[in-house]
Amino acid sequence: MQYVAWFAAGLHAARHGWLVPLAISVRARRAGWFALIGGSFALLGLLAVGARHAPPEIFFGGAHWQAFALAMWEQLTGLGLALGVLALFSQRFNSDTPLRRWLAERAFGVYVLHAPVLVGLAMAYRLLPYHLYGLVALLTVTGLVVSFALADVARRIPGLRAIL
Repeated sequence: MQYVAWFAAGLHAARHGWLVPLAISVRARRAGWFALIGGSFALLGLLAVGARHAPPEIFFGGAHWQAFALAMWEQLTGLGLALGVLALFSQRFNSDTPLRRWLAERAFGVYVLHAPVLVGLAMAYRLLPYHLYGLVALLTVTGLVVSFALADVARRIPGLRAIL
């Protein structure tokens, strides 16, 4: 549901010309920095206070203030980081190259297709004897490559190019 809501909000913002002024605003940069720095400290504080007399599982669901606080932290930090990345890329990487054009043309396809790609790769990687962070790095890199490759193939199918 969250994907649908953000997609609808993005369409509305794009149609009304809100993204360009937002991208160049000082507020978007500040939101990004606040999420990066403040969000990190907020998470550490939440974990320190919330886990004092409770098992770690209490953060991952149920009617517990820790689960609610972690869910709120995730949403607010994600929004702030998204605004910060929007500002960063609009100011520092706002040029057209063949690679950037290729990536941009497939970005919506990646947005639509990445979830099943990541789930499939995660299932395939679950038996690998690597360290957790190594698996996350492997999933991130291969998930990006496979998602862009799949979006490229999907764009070659008649009818899907207009959608993706």
